[in-house]
Parts: sequence; structure tokens; C-alpha cells
Amino acid sequence: MLSRIAEAGSLDGVLLELHGSMVVGNLDSADGLDDAEGHILASVRELVSTGMPVLAQVPTDD
Repeated sequence: MLSRIAEAGSLDGVLLELHGSMVVGNLDSADGLDDAEGHILASVRELVSTGMPVLAQVPTDD
């Protein structure tokens, strides 16, 4: 996904549909990632210009 955003050229913004419960790796080890969505958003923000909107929709339990 990140490489496709980087290669996309001119964008108006980025909208991500995230589910809010992603965990990567073993949380008891140093390589565990307990906030995968936050990591994805930070990585996207690093790729795009500071003025570009980066939005994420995360469903609630309502």
C-alpha cells in the first residue's frame, strides 16, 4: 500500500478504512506492534506532503 501511494503521483488526499483492532507480532516481544493502525497512518503521513489530508475511518461499536 505504501509503495502504491508513493508511486501515485499527484493526490488530493488519502482515505483509509481501518478496523481499529489490528495487532502485528507478539506483543510480549520487542518486535510486537500494538498500534498497527497508528503506524500505518504515520507511515502514510511521512510519504505525502504536510498539507495533504490523511483521513482514517475506524468503525465504532455503537
